[in-house]
Amino acid sequence: MQNLKLGYNSITSVYELLGDKEDDMTYGLGYVLSKSPAFLSLALLQYGHQYIDPELCKIQLQRHEIKDRGYSDIEIWYREKRLLIIEAKKGWVLPNINQLEKYKGRFTKNDFPSSIGVLSECSNEYAKRNLNKHYKFVSWKTIYKLLNKAYNETTSIIEKNHLNEYSTYLSKLITMDREQSNWVYCVSLSRTKVKGSDATFIDIVNKYSRYFFPYNQGNGWPTEAPNYLAFRYDGKLQSIHKVEKFEVNDNLNQSMPTVISDNTPDLHFYLHLGPAIKPPKVVKNGKIWPNGRLWCMIDTLLTCDTIEEARNISQERMKR
Repeated sequence: MQNLKLGYNSITSVYELLGDKEDDMTYGLGYVLSKSPAFLSLALLQYGHQYIDPELCKIQLQRHEIKDRGYSDIEIWYREKRLLIIEAKKGWVLPNINQLEKYKGRFTKNDFPSSIGVLSECSNEYAKRNLNKHYKFVSWKTIYKLLNKAYNETTSIIEKNHLNEYSTYLSKLITMDREQSNWVYCVSLSRTKVKGSDATFIDIVNKYSRYFFPYNQGNGWPTEAPNYLAFRYDGKLQSIHKVEKFEVNDNLNQSMPTVISDNTPDLHFYLHLGPAIKPPKVVKNGKIWPNGRLWCMIDTLLTCDTIEEARNISQERMKR
């Protein structure tokens, strides 16, 4: 069999040709839902819909409604009536409540007992704390498990091929190892200006959604790009970000030519940050070094009162 590459990357699933953005993942999901009755039945059951004949369903992507001026990610219709709207997010992110509320107007009294669902990579515990109980949450990890379950249940070779292709694609984009991938590298930011720039280190994160740190230079810095980064200043946690992608560059001007003029050789990780995840309450530093860098599990940072407590709980978990 011939090996297919896109640039320097091997393509192991046709869905990889779509890309790895949020919309790409959602379009792929919609397609496999339309091609696998077994998977569609399992997904509907996960969202609270039983006794639905998948053969009478249709899937709609990016459906636009003039009255709410919005586009829904995925809509599942049954017997020509709207059954389920799914708002999908990539990473540890939940949709804005206002975004979900506007979808309510799309349902009519003649529709089936319908629902609005959310799909994200965050934990069930986090979703339960931050979503209204009227919205049913399912994680991407659960979707991955349902793909494999549907694969084992169906006898259709065509279905199995679709399920296997999307499962392979999804496994590369979502967090599969919970304890390892949920680690967050927490660093302190200062208002000092970056050398060769008018921007401060806080600006680099808040204004440009970027961050950089030394590559393979020791001093406690990670040897690989972390999955999540947390930033603290003014004595408290400010935000957590998914690292969407990264590269290793020779100097800071190469990374941010319009922001930083300094081209002194400085091999570094250059990280592209996803949207800020704001802690639901004030999370103070606690008794940690002012400029200290440390690791915490993401759920501890979102639930503990201090970063010190989050670190301690995270470390205790690893001893079990």
